[in-house]
Amino acid sequence: MKGRVFLDTNILIYADDADAGTKRDRAQQIIEAALNNGNGVLSTQVLQEYFVVATKKLGLPAEIAQQKVEILATLNVIVVDVEHVVEANQTPPSLWVQFLGLSDPSLCKGGRVPAIAVRRSAARSIH
Repeated sequence: MKGRVFLDTNILIYADDADAGTKRDRAQQIIEAALNNGNGVLSTQVLQEYFVVATKKLGLPAEIAQQKVEILATLNVIVVDVEHVVEANQTPPSLWVQFLGLSDPSLCKGGRVPAIAVRRSAARSIH
């Protein structure tokens, strides 16, 4: 699939959750494709949330979680600032884009990220 793909915290966590079953496999495929295609987008908020949840809830060692954050940070990273928060808060809920658990609709506006999900697997992995 062409275009940019927003990776939400849920996708990153499912990829590391041994109890997630098929969601884990699918999340790993999505992340691998985004890394290989260079079309993945995430935010500073997602990287922070991933680190906290992976270490606190999944029990992933901090060193491993940090290595994964550094690999994921090679993708397109949106620095969430006050402008993004204000813009998201002013967007009517009827216009919010729901995909992969995206919680900040402002990231999809202005062509920054289209509402799509990767549907193919690739070889590069962070696992």
